[in-house]
Amino acid sequence: RRAWLWARMGRSPLAVALGHLALVAERSASVPMGQTPTELAAGYQQTGWQVDQAALHALGCVQAKADLDAVNGALRAMYLPWMEEAARRLQAAAKATGGLPPLPPESSGGNVVKQAGTCTVFVDGLRYDVAVELQQRLLSLGNTSLSARWTSLPSVTASGKAWCSPVAAHIAGAAEDTEFEPRVAAEGKPLSGHNFRKLLIEHGVQPLDKHETGDPQGQAWTEAGDLDHYGHEHGVRLARDLDMQLNQVVERVGELCDAGWRRVRIVTDHGWLLMPGGLPKSELAKHQTETRWGRCAVLKDSAHGTPLTFGWDWCNAVQVAYAPGVSSFIAGTEYAHGGIRLQECLVPVLQM
Repeated sequence: RRAWLWARMGRSPLAVALGHLALVAERSASVPMGQTPTELAAGYQQTGWQVDQAALHALGCVQAKADLDAVNGALRAMYLPWMEEAARRLQAAAKATGGLPPLPPESSGGNVVKQAGTCTVFVDGLRYDVAVELQQRLLSLGNTSLSARWTSLPSVTASGKAWCSPVAAHIAGAAEDTEFEPRVAAEGKPLSGHNFRKLLIEHGVQPLDKHETGDPQGQAWTEAGDLDHYGHEHGVRLARDLDMQLNQVVERVGELCDAGWRRVRIVTDHGWLLMPGGLPKSELAKHQTETRWGRCAVLKDSAHGTPLTFGWDWCNAVQVAYAPGVSSFIAGTEYAHGGIRLQECLVPVLQM
């Protein structure tokens, strides 16, 4: 039926979704293998991302509530156990190694960001499997390579955006930064949007607003796409409207290439989890935390660490408790990030 005219007209959504669900069933039969975070990352880059991509495609095929409910139920039965097992393996490896050690240099995108003629494009919430799809779309503009690196822990925007920026060496955290927003190291000022732009300019990086192209002989930073905000706002609808988000990124990169930028480097702050029906609930008493997010929480000084507690990468004095597996400290959450899982922490780097 997927080869019939009706499917090409968009009139057979369940038949099309079933093809993607079959891929989820086949590929989720195995989970990323390895004893260390590096080995698990390598396994995910080889095949693990295909499970996430097939799940997104299945969700993106349907719009009517009855169709969506059918796909959600079938997908959750297969996808959630695979996600849980893969998460447990990475978390066990992270506990054994004391965190997420740097990946080999060839997997991190190199030092091209420091070269003249390089524009860094930040895409908030660009998960690895989505980056594979983006890479295919960017080939129309030129050769595009895909590598990966670990983002900062926890995998949230305020922390991760600074981590992947060309001025990361000039940023630091403090014990009182319990909302994960680091500071300008030299001055101790919070890394607000204004101070971040100022820091970029001070170090020779042009901050470009929408559709600005700047001087392609220098270095620049710009932002495109809105996957993270859209996911928080609309949950599983992100899968259906993913094309729109990726088209915005491709359009922006095309503008930069046309303007004469020799290299375009696409980076991100974190990935995410997307689960129809919501992630399982994990308990953590409010009186033990300074701040609590869906997948992570800052512990008070008087609180005992949970089995999954690490220091914030910008300041080790900030102790962060992570939800185990793929659970969330907030009930009913479909879209979330901030935890320790390959989909959240292993982020792509695209280089043109």
